[in-house]
Amino acid sequence: MIETKQKLAIWRLTVIAAAFFIIYTLPVSSHGADFHGMDKDLPWDETSLETLYVKGTLDYSQSRKAFHLINSARSAAGIRPMELDAKLERAAMRRAAEIALRYSHDRPDGTICNTVSNRLNGENIAKGRAASFDHNAVVKTWKSTPADLENMMNEQYYSTGIGCFSHNGTNYWVQVFSWETASDKPAIKKNRIVSARIHVKIDTMEVAFAESGSTAWGKGRNGELPIVVTYESAHPRPLRVEAKSFRWKSSKRSVISVNSQGTLIGKRLGAASIKATLPVSGKQITKKVVVVKPPKKVYIKSAWKNKGFLRVKWKKVKKADSYEVLTARNKKFTKGRQKLKVSGKRHSAYFSGLRQNKGYYVKVRAIRTIKGTKVIGAYSKPEKAKR
Repeated sequence: MIETKQKLAIWRLTVIAAAFFIIYTLPVSSHGADFHGMDKDLPWDETSLETLYVKGTLDYSQSRKAFHLINSARSAAGIRPMELDAKLERAAMRRAAEIALRYSHDRPDGTICNTVSNRLNGENIAKGRAASFDHNAVVKTWKSTPADLENMMNEQYYSTGIGCFSHNGTNYWVQVFSWETASDKPAIKKNRIVSARIHVKIDTMEVAFAESGSTAWGKGRNGELPIVVTYESAHPRPLRVEAKSFRWKSSKRSVISVNSQGTLIGKRLGAASIKATLPVSGKQITKKVVVVKPPKKVYIKSAWKNKGFLRVKWKKVKKADSYEVLTARNKKFTKGRQKLKVSGKRHSAYFSGLRQNKGYYVKVRAIRTIKGTKVIGAYSKPEKAKR
């Protein structure tokens, strides 16, 4: 009886130990609830990483069309279609943003691609000009690459997710694959602009202002100084990142101020140094900014419309290198908007292809170039074209 109780106790301890072993050795998902929420269980030391923000568009309409095209190709070949998985789709969208900085199956933080999801077993990537590299083009590209085609037609893959991230005129595509069936089917989603958060190893990137040398800044102007990041790779490509990725400081806030989001405001004529600092590494870049007097406000002399044509004339602005002319069907310039840029030698502009039975407004502003930087004046008062 005692021996039986001892065996029972040993058996219970063995079961408990096995349970603890299973719990602590299960893979941990690095997913979160949304595109930005996959950071709490990262399998690396976050203190060695910088966080950069990249603005772009998540194109769900294109990614879903690519999904259906790929499944059609599988069905035509007698292969079972894959299921679309919500978690894999989020992972693919995040990876699509990451390859904008580092075009590789390795991530900008130095880990391999499957660290984005514990369900990921394969990945295809591609990129091309946004105007032409749509769902048809990317599927055609993957079909023409043996390794990518093998992933697309692999019978062992049961679920997938496709991401399309559009940034600065380029579409970045990622398709991820899993041996598991879909755990959560995605809802219908609209395309949306996001601030994609990318973790980057400090020692693998270079940071610089997009424009070298000093910058002229118009008094009263609000805006940002563009910053680009280059990842160290065989084919480095500068990527514009958002100003909120840095800490900002102005040497003379009375001349030009800068807030925590990197927005500069020219307050009075003069010069100041603007410093941007990466929060983790403390790496700094500095640019001299000279606040100058912007071009004067344009005065419109006449604006008239005849059928689908509109002509506007304005008074010459001294030292203006060019003019920007806007027309639209409402005073807020949101309906039927058209824009023209004309030389500073011209003082008139001509629009065509407008709606014949609609009224149009027009406004003009002068632009002056100083040391390669455009200093933009204020728009003229909106003028309704006479008919």
